[in-house]
Amino acid sequence: MLPDYKTYFDQIYLGLRALKQQENNGNCKKLIQYLEHHKLVVNNWLRNYNFSTDEEEIKFFKNYKPQLTSKIIYYKIRQDIYLNLPKSQKAIYKYYDKLLDKNNHVPTKLKPFYRYLGKESTHRDTEYFLRRNNISDINDQYHFIFSDERTCTKMDISIAILIAREKIISHLETRLNEIEQQTKNSKWISNLKWTGTKIELIELIYSLQFVKVINAGNTDIKEIAAGMEHLFNIELKPHLYGTYQDIKKRKTGQTKFLDKMSITLQTTIFDEEI
Repeated sequence: MLPDYKTYFDQIYLGLRALKQQENNGNCKKLIQYLEHHKLVVNNWLRNYNFSTDEEEIKFFKNYKPQLTSKIIYYKIRQDIYLNLPKSQKAIYKYYDKLLDKNNHVPTKLKPFYRYLGKESTHRDTEYFLRRNNISDINDQYHFIFSDERTCTKMDISIAILIAREKIISHLETRLNEIEQQTKNSKWISNLKWTGTKIELIELIYSLQFVKVINAGNTDIKEIAAGMEHLFNIELKPHLYGTYQDIKKRKTGQTKFLDKMSITLQTTIFDEEI
């Protein structure tokens, strides 16, 4: 039994703050394990605890329990984001942007309740936050968060979802801003200009992709092309795939440019050694 649940919750968050300093590259596994442990402790206490007044029980399930639950949801989402993170910065930006758009859309089912919270209404608190009124289908998809009806109320999980969603939105916006700032700071103007043909450059680009010398072959061909476009001040996108198909159809000399480079390099080395 918890001697003082308010003090216990304060201790949980102090411990969480210390653990967060050890968080590595978005890996939230330790944070989730820590919070899940304390959720279990709180749930075990709730199963055998009766609040002295309805007001106290409402306050607990409207203010205290959702904060803990929201952190579990938040870090589980963060962990999922981390585990599914693409490799290239461009793909990561698109990934974050898509997740941000998804989280900005509140499920229709929850909109009335969120309006209730936004207006700081209290007239339905006894329905929403007393365990004896714990009859609802709105939280069925989130039943994994709770063990039984003694550990939750009708809508406290919905508050937790809202808090977690807001934190995820803030996290994604921060990451997107960081990428935008990095891109802005890394921009430079190339003075180089490709004076060969586009076909020759595309032949080179595909060769670099196939021999896996850029990011160990984990870079998309379009990303390599985009880099070449910036480096050599040339536009390739409309011609990239079609030109490669033309190269493949050559009956002879499918690697004309590479062969030319190889012969030129060997000849130059030979001439310099004479």
